Amino acid sequence: MKISRLHIFIFCVLVFCTPSAFGQTEQEIEKKYGKAIKVYSVDDTIWMSARYTSNGQVCEMTLYPKRVSDGTVYLGYSQLLPWELKRTIDRIIPPSERGQEGLFSGLTLGMGASISTGYNFENVMIAFRGSIHIKKDSNQAKEVADNENNKMNAKEAEKQNPNGFPDSVLHNVEIVSITWKNRTCSDN
Repeated sequence: MKISRLHIFIFCVLVFCTPSAFGQTEQEIEKKYGKAIKVYSVDDTIWMSARYTSNGQVCEMTLYPKRVSDGTVYLGYSQLLPWELKRTIDRIIPPSERGQEGLFSGLTLGMGASISTGYNFENVMIAFRGSIHIKKDSNQAKEVADNENNKMNAKEAEKQNPNGFPDSVLHNVEIVSITWKNRTCSDN
């Protein structure tokens, strides 16, 4: 079998110019993708990342579904589980530390296929974000009507559950942002 100069050239290019996935160091990965961020496991299926002030106080937290953890893969968890989400938020920022509810608390904004509901408290702002999944079938009208009824019932649930979140808001949540109003995040 005759090996041509072209084959030798291609072989040399592949060997010497292709970065090896096996020999990557932490510095090489950080140079290519940036510094790693800290992520905390705050509940069974919830991750949390945080930002801090210059003196080390937390100023912003983001909660999102855990997809993998310690050798476990959580398939199908694109949304946060309502009961686990409520438990986690109550541990992170208990109702007594949130302060009084402010104006426009519970206001929902939908844009395109996304929806965001914000709860404005004296000390923090908590925003629940998710996606709207529109189904094109005969049950769509019933589903829309059920959702409207849930929104109306949410106001009643809030009266019975002060400083809490109605179940209708906690469903289909993909990301929760908690921002402390009296703390400014550091750029570092």
